[in-house]
Amino acid sequence: MTTSRRVLLIDPPYLGDNIHWWDRVGSHMPGLGLPTMAAWLERRGHQVQIIDGHAEGLSLARPEPALTRMGRPDWIGITAMTPVVPQALSLARSCRLLFPDTPIVVGGAHATVLPDDLLAHSELDCAVRGEGEQTLTELVEGVPFAEIQGLSWRRGGQVVHNPDRPLLEDLDQLPSPAWQRLPMGRYRPGLGTYRQLPAMSLMTGRGCPNRCTYCFNIFGRRVRRQSPGRVVQEIHLLRRDYGVRQIQFYDDTFTLQRSWLDEFCGRLVRELPDVSWTCYGRVDRVDAPSLDRMAKAGCHQICFGVESGDPAVLSTIDKRIGPDQVRRAVRLARQAGIEPRGTFMFGNQGETPATMQRTLDLALELDLDVALFSVATAYPGTAFYRWAQAEGHLLTRDWAQFDRNSSTVRLPTVDPETVWAFHTRAYRRFYLRPSFVARRGLRLRNLHHMADAARVLTAVSTWR
Repeated sequence: MTTSRRVLLIDPPYLGDNIHWWDRVGSHMPGLGLPTMAAWLERRGHQVQIIDGHAEGLSLARPEPALTRMGRPDWIGITAMTPVVPQALSLARSCRLLFPDTPIVVGGAHATVLPDDLLAHSELDCAVRGEGEQTLTELVEGVPFAEIQGLSWRRGGQVVHNPDRPLLEDLDQLPSPAWQRLPMGRYRPGLGTYRQLPAMSLMTGRGCPNRCTYCFNIFGRRVRRQSPGRVVQEIHLLRRDYGVRQIQFYDDTFTLQRSWLDEFCGRLVRELPDVSWTCYGRVDRVDAPSLDRMAKAGCHQICFGVESGDPAVLSTIDKRIGPDQVRRAVRLARQAGIEPRGTFMFGNQGETPATMQRTLDLALELDLDVALFSVATAYPGTAFYRWAQAEGHLLTRDWAQFDRNSSTVRLPTVDPETVWAFHTRAYRRFYLRPSFVARRGLRLRNLHHMADAARVLTAVSTWR
């Protein structure tokens, strides 16, 4: 019989002067990796506590009250996306001082791509690469490090990388995330993205077949999905136990499989007609019949990854779409009664002032309900990062700067200052247009929407 262990899982807070303004105005939804791993461990009889550092306002200067809530843990796990690596290391140092004999493991995208970078810090004992549920469970249950697939660890001062762990084939075997371990009352969806509250995030699958140069996919290129029935079951649970009325789906490939989407929408219409939802979709993976079904099933907004208005840049970043496909997808979404939302980047490989102007012009032409602009970030593991490093264009390895808001690459075709200027100008041109303000004003449904609109206008007006 497995001995029950006490496991503390930590998601570090976002900090610093470069936090994107969108994150400053109250929107935050939970990552699903830690609550899924917590549920996996609890199913094996272990005790788990999760600290969501951002939602809980965790102080790095004085983290002890939060870190000691469960007493002395037997294991500590910290997840680390690249821009929060400094915070993750700070928390690891605090944990080491508080619990000198407790092993500390790090996971997430950065650990998967650059485990050596993290294991250069002695306070970390090992790093989980890729999907973490089984790897973390074997660690907690005492399997020797050398026998655990997907683990990087130190032996005799050298970092050892065990073979990769095969990906989970049947995602229906994943337990329901341990929602009870999260501060559920502290989450709010992105401004302008919800119709009802409370809201919660979900992912229906793992993996993405696309090859965009700016993206690293921790889950591989093969798409694996939970069955439509399993996803609807999870929404029923959230509705019953937490009163959730809005779902934010974060899959990159939500509209990829037509048969899956049709079955899912049919089930929602029959079983959960009062739940609204949003999702992401590629402009070349939507059509009128599917969008109509989605709208009837409660979808009120879809986010398209547009990224650039310049065909040459779109080709360079291997997006495999064109501006005309973007226009078509936006038009079809509106015809179905779904609000189109879009993401745009400035500063990708091949960018010039002229190409960035085309991106801004396209964003204004599309007149989306929500537009998110960012500075292209060369995240480790991406083709963009490899190119920048090989050509000597990488500006920094200060991971705090890898935040969608700072230039990490000095392009040979445009300087970082010009990229930043376009980023700032895009937000002001888009959100401060009288026509946009008037249209959004007519759609304000309640006090929450009014407060959100006021925060957006204030943030955009004062953003530097």
